[in-house]
Amino acid sequence: VHKRDATSSLTRLDLSVKKNITRITNIIESDLACIFPEFTGMFQDIVSATSMALLEQLTAPSLIVNAGADNVLKIMGKASRGHYKKGDAEKLMELAGDSVGIPDVDGIYTFRIRENVSRLRNEQLSLERIEKQILKTVEGNQTLKFIDDMRGMGTMNAAAIVSEIGDIKQFDSAIKLQSYGGRAPNMSGSAGKSHATGISKNRNPYLSQAVHESAISLVGWKNKEFLEIYQREIDKGKKPTQAYIVVGRRLLYHIYSIMKNNKPYRERMPRGGEGSVSDRAAN
Repeated sequence: VHKRDATSSLTRLDLSVKKNITRITNIIESDLACIFPEFTGMFQDIVSATSMALLEQLTAPSLIVNAGADNVLKIMGKASRGHYKKGDAEKLMELAGDSVGIPDVDGIYTFRIRENVSRLRNEQLSLERIEKQILKTVEGNQTLKFIDDMRGMGTMNAAAIVSEIGDIKQFDSAIKLQSYGGRAPNMSGSAGKSHATGISKNRNPYLSQAVHESAISLVGWKNKEFLEIYQREIDKGKKPTQAYIVVGRRLLYHIYSIMKNNKPYRERMPRGGEGSVSDRAAN
């Protein structure tokens, strides 16, 4: 039976809260699509401080119009620390006045949105506390630091990966670890930003998801080795999701080597298929 590190209980909680944030965000977006669909055109990030402040106080279009430009600007300016100007407030009022959304006659949508914004704030605060605890727990872990130092890796994903793997001696090869890390995705979402569904036959979905998210980040940060692998797969006609799976396999190959030898990441530009002969060099 595979044994994971105790820290995985925290990283799994972290993932759970992130999923809640995505789910609540999607509900808010759905309600806004009914009464004020234009709002998400101006504030694409529903979880931003400005968006949440407006949704708490001036939830429906009629409330925005009746508040007046000065009051709308006061809320926007305070939440954004002066980022928005009067023209932005006037634009929002114009959108509210011309909204094609249905009238919230009984205030049901307004109530739902405000309740969910409150829930969202609580989940965000919970996430902050959890991630502070994770950072405190992994402080001084040199192996994790080696992984986190890879350009594009994030500390939370690095912590999740290392804690889900546990003692690397449980795997006698990089290929065994790649098999255990499995394939991803099987995610869903919207503006909470998780997507891609399908695939996923893996022994550890938590490790698989952390690896997949890391693969996307490594490519996004233009980490040379991983970006080249991704581009190679795209040039072969693979879909992005399939290409990220290959990048994830390469990442697990490096993680196996780092954890086994307790040495920093060393770039190895791709020469063949990930998980094949070239990967056995890590054994």
